[in-house]
Amino acid sequence: YKSPTDEAATTGGDGNGFEASPDNAFADGGGVATNLNGAADRHIFSDYGFAIPAGATINGIETRTDWYLDGTGGTNSLDVELSYDGGISWTGAKSDITETDKEHVSTLGGASDTWGRSWSSSEFSNAHFRVRVTSSSTDGNRDFYLDWIPVRVYYTPDITAPTVDAGADQTKKAIFTQVGSASDASGIASVVWTKQSGPGTVTFGSPSATTTTVSASTDGTYVLRLTATDNASNTNFDEFTLIWDTVGPNISATQNSDFLYNASEFITLSVNDDAGGSGINQALYGWDAPASVSFNDGDTITPPSEGSQTLYLYASDNAGNYTATSGTYILDSLAPNDPTPAISSSHSTSTWNSDTTVDVTWTGASDGSGREWTDFIPNGIPLQQLWPDRWSKSTKKPPTPKLAPAYRPDKTIISTL
Repeated sequence: YKSPTDEAATTGGDGNGFEASPDNAFADGGGVATNLNGAADRHIFSDYGFAIPAGATINGIETRTDWYLDGTGGTNSLDVELSYDGGISWTGAKSDITETDKEHVSTLGGASDTWGRSWSSSEFSNAHFRVRVTSSSTDGNRDFYLDWIPVRVYYTPDITAPTVDAGADQTKKAIFTQVGSASDASGIASVVWTKQSGPGTVTFGSPSATTTTVSASTDGTYVLRLTATDNASNTNFDEFTLIWDTVGPNISATQNSDFLYNASEFITLSVNDDAGGSGINQALYGWDAPASVSFNDGDTITPPSEGSQTLYLYASDNAGNYTATSGTYILDSLAPNDPTPAISSSHSTSTWNSDTTVDVTWTGASDGSGREWTDFIPNGIPLQQLWPDRWSKSTKKPPTPKLAPAYRPDKTIISTL
């Protein structure tokens, strides 16, 4: 039982309630509170000091009355009402109709009696809970004596954890808003967002609210937790996974040899995301036009037509990052045209000797991929590969041609001087 620590007379009867020593009703024994000529008098007792845990289920309320009369003439009772809002509203009255001129103990309510309503733990606070006692008698001169008016509350503590939802998993490249939720019958006392794992620092715009902005300092995968505590100090949590990805995919095109000289040569397309990235959403390529044809990592392609053409590549990841690039490729499956030789007009072949420099020139062969060398073969014996379109007997090591890595010449066409 809990005893009251405050009291006050209220309207009813002659308006003075238990006018003599009302605080004697704060404890069992040691004196009584006295209401003289008390028919219809009322008195309120309060400040019971209950500490009902938040969220507890109230099963019943029991009020004890230790009291007696100065006599048993007439019809007499002690009526008790309870208030849950500071005395504004009251339950229906419960009455002890036992009439004695010696103290007796009566209990009103009980372990499963909630006095006609559902209660919350907060309604037993000193600010809200009140007990009103009415001395009822058909004899206006009847005296009432009250020794003690304690109250017992039967309840089941709240041991149910809150319901928590951290929200959907996310794949992001910039600050975003995460919407979580938390609920409980006893009410939520607090929530907090925390990082459980991940490579960098996570910034929560509102770490103590269910809805918050989120950003990360480093690309990678994070596990983020929303923890809620209810008013009964029960806790629960939920987590979501964040993939933070601010870098576009890697794309490339690699030839299977140095040159593209026929349809058997091909280009291998590569696409991948960095380790820990969000994954590839789309990969496209196109020839001489914006990329529009889907491809997968490792697919091979060949230029669609003879000659020079531009390959465009595009890829995006699941976080919305993208990469685009292009390169020029030449498909040359045709041999060079026939070179046209000519000997210098100032010399004839009979004058060639070790002391004479003889120039031989020709109109060089042309080709779609470029001409790398021409082989000059006097008397059927290959002399050397020459560049450009000139040979001199005194020239032993003409300059070596330099070509773009993607270009490959075709077989040389031989013409005879």
